[in-house]
Amino acid sequence: MNYDEFAFFNRQLAGMLRAGLPLEGALRQLSANLQDPPLREELRLLETDLAKGTPLRDALTRRDLPEFYTRMVRLGAAGEDLPAMLLTLADYYERRHALWARLKALIVYPVMVLAAALALSLFLIWLNTRLIFPAMNELLDMGGRPVAVPVMLWLPPVWLIATGILVALALARPAWRTWLSWRLPGFQASNLAQFASAMHRLLE
Repeated sequence: MNYDEFAFFNRQLAGMLRAGLPLEGALRQLSANLQDPPLREELRLLETDLAKGTPLRDALTRRDLPEFYTRMVRLGAAGEDLPAMLLTLADYYERRHALWARLKALIVYPVMVLAAALALSLFLIWLNTRLIFPAMNELLDMGGRPVAVPVMLWLPPVWLIATGILVALALARPAWRTWLSWRLPGFQASNLAQFASAMHRLLE
C-alpha cells in the first residue's frame, strides 16, 4: 500500500464529509483517482456495499483494508465524528510513509556496499579463473585436483547473493517492515508517539 496516497485519500475524504457530501459519493469520487489498483478496488467495493445499504461496520469487515484502519474508522463512526478520525488516520499514515522512507534511506548504504563487494568478488573470480587458475593448473599438474580452487572462490559471492535476496524478500513483506519499524533504534519511539497521538485524538 502507498501510505502517502492513502493519507491524502483520507484527508480529502474528511474534507468532503465535513462539506456535507454523503460517504458513498465521496468514496466513489476519490477512489476513482487512486493510483494503487488493489486499494482502488477495495474502496470501490466498499462504496458499492454502502450504496446497497450495508452498514459501515459490516462493509468494512468484508474489505481487505488494514485492521488498524478499519477499527479506527468504526470508532470514529460510533463516536459520530468520522471526519476527525479520518484526519487522525491521515496524520498516522503520513508518518508511516515518512518512517518507511527513512528506513529505505538507511538501507541504501548497506545495499550499495553489498553490491560493490559482490562486483569485486565476481571480478576477482573472473581474474582467477581466466588467468591465475590456468597458470596454476599447468604448473602443478595434479590431475584435476586444483578444481577445488574455483569452487572455494565461488563460495563468498554465493553467500553475498543469498544474503541480498533474503534482505530483499524480507523488506518486500509488510509484516517484516512493520517488525523492523518497531525494533530499529529511533523507529520504536516514533511509532509509540504516533499511536499515542491517535489515541489522544480519539479521546478528545
